[in-house]
Amino acid sequence: MAGYGLKYLCEYRSKMRGRLLYRIEIEERDAAARTDDTALRMRPYSDVFSLKWGSSDDPEYTAVKGSSLTLKILCVDDMEYLSLFSVDPLKYRITIYEYRTDVSGQDRKLMLWRGFLSAGSYKEAFARPPYVVTLSATDGFALLDSMPFRDDSGAKFSGQVSLSSLLSSCVDALGIGLPVSEWVNIGGTEGIGQTMADVFVDQTRIYDMDEDASWKSTLEMAVKPFLGQVFQAAGVIHVRRIGALSCTFRPDSFGSNDRLLGRPRPLSLPLWENRCDLRSSSELELCAPYRNVKVSVENSRETDANRKYYNADLWKKTIEPTKYFFEDRIVFGSDSAFFSQEMTLPVFYPASKADVEVSISIYNLLTEHRIKAYVVVHARIDGVVRRWYNDKQIWGDRFGGYPFEEIDAAQGSAIAEYYDEKYVSPYTPSSQLPGHDFKINVTNIPSNSDGSPCEFSLFIGAEDTSDFEITNSHWIMVSNIEVKTSEGDEREDLFSKSIAMTGGNVDDCEIDVPVRDGGYRLNMGNILVCPILGSDNLPIVSWLAPTERGDLLHMAGEDILRLRSAVRHQIAGEQRCQRSVDLNSLFEDGKFTRSVYYLNSLELLAARQVYKVQLRELQSLDRMLPAGVLTSIRTFDEPMTLVCSLYGSLFFRTGEGPYGVAIYNTENCELRYLPYSSGDLAIRKGLSAVVIQVGTTDLYAVDNLGGVLSHLDAGPSSVLNYATALYDGDRHSWVSYTANAAASKTDVTIFTRNMELESKNDMAVVATGLTLISNGYVLQVADGPAWWHNYELHPSEKIELSAYDAGAISDSLLMSREESLVTISVAARRRSGQMLDADQLLSRINTSSHSLEGISVTCNCAIAAILYKDVLSNRIVICYDARTGRTMTHSFRSDVQVAVCADRVYIQNGSELLGCRLYDTPDRDYFLRLNNSDGNYSTTVMALTTFFAVPLETNGTVVVKYEGIDYIHPEVAPDKRSITFTVSENTSPKERVCSILVTLEEDPTVQRYVVVTQKGAVQVPYYLTIDGSTEDYVASVDSGTGMLSVPVQTNGTVEVLTNGASFLTPSVSENNTSISIAVASNAGEARNGTLTVRLVEDTSIVRYITVKQEGASDSYYLKVRGTTFNTGITDIPADGADYSLKVETNGTPYIVSKDDRIEASLSGDGSTVYYIAVTIPKNASTSPVNYEDLVTGIREDDSLRRKTSFKQSGAAQADYYLTINGSTDDYYVDVDAGAHELTVPIQTNGTATVFAQGSPFVSPVVSDDNASVTITVDPNDGGVSRNGTIRVSIAENPDLERFIVVRQSNVSSYCLKINGQDSDAAYRDVPAEGAEYHPSIETNGTPRIVSKDNRLEAVFRQEASGVSGIDIVVPENDMADPVTYENIVIDLEEDNAVRRAISVSQLAAPYYLRLNGSEDRYETTVSSAAQSFTLPVETNGTPKVMPLPLEYIRIELSADDRSVTFTLDENTASEDRVIQALITLEEDSSVQRYVTITQQKAEPPVEITFSNLTSLKLYFKNPDITSAYGTVDAGSDVRIVPEGDIGFYQMTTPALILKIVSVASGVECGHWESAEPRRYVFEYDLFKREVYDKTGETEVMIKSGF
Repeated sequence: MAGYGLKYLCEYRSKMRGRLLYRIEIEERDAAARTDDTALRMRPYSDVFSLKWGSSDDPEYTAVKGSSLTLKILCVDDMEYLSLFSVDPLKYRITIYEYRTDVSGQDRKLMLWRGFLSAGSYKEAFARPPYVVTLSATDGFALLDSMPFRDDSGAKFSGQVSLSSLLSSCVDALGIGLPVSEWVNIGGTEGIGQTMADVFVDQTRIYDMDEDASWKSTLEMAVKPFLGQVFQAAGVIHVRRIGALSCTFRPDSFGSNDRLLGRPRPLSLPLWENRCDLRSSSELELCAPYRNVKVSVENSRETDANRKYYNADLWKKTIEPTKYFFEDRIVFGSDSAFFSQEMTLPVFYPASKADVEVSISIYNLLTEHRIKAYVVVHARIDGVVRRWYNDKQIWGDRFGGYPFEEIDAAQGSAIAEYYDEKYVSPYTPSSQLPGHDFKINVTNIPSNSDGSPCEFSLFIGAEDTSDFEITNSHWIMVSNIEVKTSEGDEREDLFSKSIAMTGGNVDDCEIDVPVRDGGYRLNMGNILVCPILGSDNLPIVSWLAPTERGDLLHMAGEDILRLRSAVRHQIAGEQRCQRSVDLNSLFEDGKFTRSVYYLNSLELLAARQVYKVQLRELQSLDRMLPAGVLTSIRTFDEPMTLVCSLYGSLFFRTGEGPYGVAIYNTENCELRYLPYSSGDLAIRKGLSAVVIQVGTTDLYAVDNLGGVLSHLDAGPSSVLNYATALYDGDRHSWVSYTANAAASKTDVTIFTRNMELESKNDMAVVATGLTLISNGYVLQVADGPAWWHNYELHPSEKIELSAYDAGAISDSLLMSREESLVTISVAARRRSGQMLDADQLLSRINTSSHSLEGISVTCNCAIAAILYKDVLSNRIVICYDARTGRTMTHSFRSDVQVAVCADRVYIQNGSELLGCRLYDTPDRDYFLRLNNSDGNYSTTVMALTTFFAVPLETNGTVVVKYEGIDYIHPEVAPDKRSITFTVSENTSPKERVCSILVTLEEDPTVQRYVVVTQKGAVQVPYYLTIDGSTEDYVASVDSGTGMLSVPVQTNGTVEVLTNGASFLTPSVSENNTSISIAVASNAGEARNGTLTVRLVEDTSIVRYITVKQEGASDSYYLKVRGTTFNTGITDIPADGADYSLKVETNGTPYIVSKDDRIEASLSGDGSTVYYIAVTIPKNASTSPVNYEDLVTGIREDDSLRRKTSFKQSGAAQADYYLTINGSTDDYYVDVDAGAHELTVPIQTNGTATVFAQGSPFVSPVVSDDNASVTITVDPNDGGVSRNGTIRVSIAENPDLERFIVVRQSNVSSYCLKINGQDSDAAYRDVPAEGAEYHPSIETNGTPRIVSKDNRLEAVFRQEASGVSGIDIVVPENDMADPVTYENIVIDLEEDNAVRRAISVSQLAAPYYLRLNGSEDRYETTVSSAAQSFTLPVETNGTPKVMPLPLEYIRIELSADDRSVTFTLDENTASEDRVIQALITLEEDSSVQRYVTITQQKAEPPVEITFSNLTSLKLYFKNPDITSAYGTVDAGSDVRIVPEGDIGFYQMTTPALILKIVSVASGVECGHWESAEPRRYVFEYDLFKREVYDKTGETEVMIKSGF
C-alpha cells in the first residue's frame, strides 16, 4: 500500500453546542510528510465541512453505504490550492479527526472519517482573493468500480479465499489504510456458526461470472448474499447486516473511540434525553410493507467460462512432445501412430434425475492423411475404470468398440514436416480446418459402493483411417470444450425464492444477489457458476440461523420479512446528539412512536454540530419480546389451539367444532381468519407451506399469509392419503403415506399440483409419521431410527436408514430423542452435507420425561422447543438456542402447545398466548485461570525494575484493576493468553506488597488476585561482630568506677539496649567501631549486666555484652592498663612494636596465656604495681593479624582474670579492586528456561566472596584462584520470567562490591528468523528512486528494533498472533554516490543475545541539474533596464558556468551552489540582444542546461491601464509585456505589495502615463502623465474603490467611485 505524507492542515472548532475541535489533514501519496509546523495551512470558511453517509430512502439491502465530504476553505493567496487538482483519484487522502473529552478531563484525538479528494472536481472563483474554494471527497468505494479485480501485476487471482480475506483485500486495494470489522452475524449472534472467515469462494470462478470483474463488484459479491452493508465509521470499515443491530453482540470496533474516552458505548441511545432529540421541523413518514420479497441469484456464465478446460494441469497422459495451450483451444503434436489424451472432469454427485452433457470438437492439421477420432467419458468406480456407452446409455468395459468419426485432411500449404508428416500451422483458425463435433450425454451418474463420488475423465483418441498406410505422427486441435450439469429435478427453482409478507396492494421487494450457497441439491458445485464454499471446498449446505429455512436465499427473504412486513415509521430531519453518531447508532423513542430506529442516512453539519438524518424503524418497543422472560402477548376470547408456525406467522385451529383457521402475524400482531370451517379440520406443517385439510374432500396448501399454493378436491383422494398428506413448497408437490402394520409396509405417494402421479411405492417399514425436508422426506417409525429419502440420490422406491430418531428436523438441525440408563434426553445435532448427516453434537438437553413417546420437539434452523409431561404431570417446555447453547425451562399445570418462529418460542396456555426469547449471547460459565490455576497468583520480584508475564486462560474479556498502585503497570496481551506486569524499581530498603484484581467484563464475580511482593533496594548483607567474634562478649570488672571500651565491627548502624542494667551506661562511637561502657561503682554484692547490641537496618542481627562486676567486700582486685575491663591494642604497625602493660593488684599476678608469636614477660617490685613487657613481631603479609589474647591472672583467685587483645595491620599494598568481566558495572546474563552452568570471569587482588540475594534458583561458587564465579541455574518451570541477583565482594574490603544479575526467561530457547533464515538479511543494490521491502519475522519472543539508520523507515507488522514481519521503506537517493545505510538491528527483549541485522545498500542516482525546478532550457525576456535575476539550482553534482565573452552580463553561482544570479547592464541599443549561457557539471559535462535571455531594446514610455481594481489586475499596453496577476511578471518597474485590504502599486519608469478606465463603460476616467523619470506610489482602497497619489508628502485622491 502506498504511503501518504501530510501536506495541508486545518483546525476548526464548531461554533455551536459542544464546540468540538476538528483537525483536517490532506496527505499526498508518495510524498514526504510535513510536520505540523511546516504543513501548509488551510483556512476554514463558514460551515467548513459536512459529512454524509448513505442516501435517503436507500432500501434495506443497499450493499455499499458510501460516504462523502464537502469542505469549504478560504483562498487568500491567489490560486494557492491549484495543486490539489489531480486526475489521479487516489493522490490526495483526507482525514478528519475530532477531539472529545475523556472521563479524566483530557482531550482525546479520535478519527472521524477518511477518504480521497475527488479527482478533477476542483473549482474556484475566477476573481481576486479572498474567495471560497469548495473541495469534495469520497470514501473511495465508488473508485473500486474502475479498478479491475487483478493483482499488482495485472494477473487474475486464483485459488480459494475466505470472504473475510476478500473484504480486506478490497479495502487494501483502495489504500485507505483502515481496518475492517466484519460482524455480519450470519446466524444472528456471536455464538456457534459460520463467520465470513469460515466462508470461501473460488477466485477463478469469479471471472466465470464476469471476465471484467472489478474490486467493487467483488466487494458487493462478498456482502450481498448476506444482505450485508459496508460503510465507514470512526476510522473503521464496518461490514454488517441491519439485522445484526437487533442482536446484543457488538465487536470491539463498535465502541473503540468510546473506550479511549473511558466510557462504554451503549447499544442504543434514548431520544429526548441527555440532549439527544429531533428538531420540531422533522417529518414523520410511514413506510408501507412489501407484499412479497423475492431473492434471486443470477447464475449466468461468461461465454468463455469453460476456458479452465484449456489448462495444462487438467490434461494427463501427455505422451506428445509438442503442445500448444491457447485460451480457447489446444494443439497436440504426437510422434506416435496412435494418439490419446485424457482430461480430468469435475466431481459429479450421483443424482438420479441429473445428467452431464460434454461437448468437444476435434480438428485434423495433417495435410496428407485423413484420421479417425473418438471421445468417451470414463468413471473410476471402486477403483475400476468404466466407460460410458453413449448409444446404449450404460456403463461398460473401457476397451473396444470405440465410436470413431472420420476427419478429412487439412487443406492448404504445409508449413513444416514432423516425423515425415506434413501439417498446417498450429495457429490456423479452427474454422479453416476439417473437424468433428462430439457430444456425450451421461444420464446415469454412478458412485462408489461407500456412496462417495467417482473420479470422471474425458478420453480422446485418434489414428489413421487407412489399414495399409500408417501415419508416423499426429497433429490434433481440440476446441469448443463445454461441460454442463443439469438440475435433474426441475420442479424446484434453484435460483429464486419468494416469501409472502403482507396481503395489501403494495409493492414487491426484489433482491438480486450475485452468488449463493449450495443448499440440499446435489451437484450445485457444478450447476452454480460461483457457489459459496466451506473450508472443505464444497458448497455450503445450510447455516445455523433462527430462520425457517437454512439457505441464503430464504434467509435473506426472512431478513426483509422482519424489517418490512409491517408499517414502519421513518423520521427525517435534524437531530442533536452530544455523542458521536454513525451508521451503527440506534435510537429508542419511548415517548411518541414507541420504536427503535436505525440510521438509513446521515449527514454531519460540523459548524452547527447537528446531524441531518433519516431514521427508519428497526423494531417496535411494544412488539419486542424481552430476552429471558416469558411474556404474555395476548388473550383470545375463543378457544384457540396453536398448531404450527411458518415464517412470521402462527397457525391456530379455532373453535370447538366446527373448527376454523386463524393466522397470527408475529411481526405486526394482526390476527386473521381464513375461510375454512369443518367439524373435521386438520392443520399440518409441510415444507415452506401449511396444509389445511377440510373434511375428507379438500386439501389446501397455503403460504404464511394463508394464500393458496395448491388445492386438491376429492378427486385425488383415491391415490393420495389426505389424512397424512403434506405439501412441498419447493417442488410444488404433495407427499402422503399410508401405513399397513399387518403387511409391515408403508405406501408413499408423491402427487404433483398439476394432478400428475409422480410415484407410488411400498416401503418395507411401518411409518408413524412423515416430515418433509429439503429435497426429500423422512419417515418416523414407532421404535428406532428414522428412514429417509432423497429425490435426487434415491430411486423413488428406495429409502435409507438414518442413524437417529428424527424428533424434529430442519435444514440445519436434527433433534433426536435418546434414552440412556439414567435419563431421557434430546440431542441437538448439526446437519451437514446433502445427506441426512448430523454427526456434530451441539448439546444434549436432559428431560424428566418417563418415555420417548411423551416428548414432542419442534425446531427451525437454530431454535427448538421441547414439550413433555413430567412425573408430576406438569407440562414442561424447554426452549433451546443451538447458536448459544442456552436453554430456558417453563412449567405449566395444564396442556399447552408450542411453536417456534424466528428467534422466539410461542406457547399457547389456554386462552393466553405467551412468548419468550432467549438471550442471544452464549450461556457461558466464564473462567479465568492464572498460571494454569483457578486460584490467585503470588510472586516475589527484586527491587530492580523488572517485568514478568503471567499465563492467562479465559473465555471472557479481561479487566485489570490497579487503582492507586502507581509502580506496577499491567498489560493484557492481544490474544488474551498472558498479562505482562512491569514493576518499577523499589529504591526503598523496605519491601512492598500489592494486590491487583483481575476480573471479567462479562462476569465481575469471577475474580483473581495477582499478589506482587517486591524486595527492598538491594543491600549489602549486614554483619556485626564484637571484638572480632559473633560470640557473646563477657567482661569482668572490679567494684570501682570504670570505663570499658569494646571494639565493634559492622557495616550498619549500632544501637545498644541496657535491658535494665542501670549501672551500665553505653555509648556508640560515631563511626560505629566501638562501644564505650561507663560502669558505676558497686557498694554491694557482685552483679552482672547484659547489654543487647543490634543493628538499626536489620534488628534480627543481635549480639550481647555481659559485664560482671565484683562486689565491694571482695578482698582481691586486678587492673591491667588501669582498668578492671578487658582491653585491646589495635592498629599495631606491620613492622612490629614493644608495649609495656601496667598491672595493679593486691595479689600475685602471672601470665595465664598468650599467643606464641609474641613475647611477654612480667616484672615488678613485689608491691601492688607490676609491668608486662610485650614485643609484637613484624607482619610480612598484607593481611591484618589478630593475635590470641594475653590473659593476666592472680594466683590467689583464679576467677579474677584480665584479657588484652592485639590487632596488627597488614603490610602496605595497592588499593583493592574488583571487576566482573573487566568492568566495574553490574554484569547481566540472560538465559532461557532450562538448567544452566555459567562461568563469569572476575578480576581482583583480594579474596572474592559471593552471596545469592533472595534468589534460591542460582547457586554461585568462587574458583580457588579467585578468577571466576561459577553459577548453577535451576530450570524455570514456573511459567514466569525471573531474575536472580548475586553479590560479589572481597573479604579484605567488604564495602567493595559488584553484582551479577541472572535473567531467566520462561521460554526454553528463543529464535529469531528473518525471511525464514536464522541469519542476517541484506538488501543490496536498492534502486536510487527508493523501494519498500517486507521481510517476514518468525520468533517466539518479543522483537524490538535496537538501532537503525534514521533515514530508513522500519515498522513492525502486527497480526493477532504478534509480530509477523517488518516493513522497510528506503527513501530516494538523489545523490550521485551510492549509500550504505546503518544496519537495522533487531533483538529480543527476553534475550538480547538473539540478534539479527538487516543491511541496506542503495545505488547512486544519475547526475541531474535543474534550473528553476526544470531540466528544460530556461528562456526569459527582460526589459532594457539594468537588472539582475536569480534562478534556483538543484543538483547532486558541482555546477559550473561556462564563461561568456560579453561585458554587459555577469553570471555568478552562490557560495552553496544552490542558485545562479544573472546581472545585466542597461541595453541602450535600438535592437534586442539575445544572450545564451551554458551551465554544466564538473563531474559530468554531458549534463548541460542552457539559459536564453532576450533583453529588449530601449522603449518609449509605457502606458499602463488600471481596469477592474476589485480583481487586482494590471494590464500593460505594450504587447511585449505580459499581464501581472497577483505577482510580479511584468518587469522590475512594477512591484505589488499586498497588505490586508490595502495594496500599493509602486512604479518607476522613464515616463509614465496612467489611465483609469471604467469597467462598465470602458470610458477613461482620467490620466496622468510625467515627462521625467521619478518614483510614483499609488494606493487603492479595495472596498471604497478609491485611488490616491501618495508620491509627495501630501496624499491626493485621484479618483473614486469606479
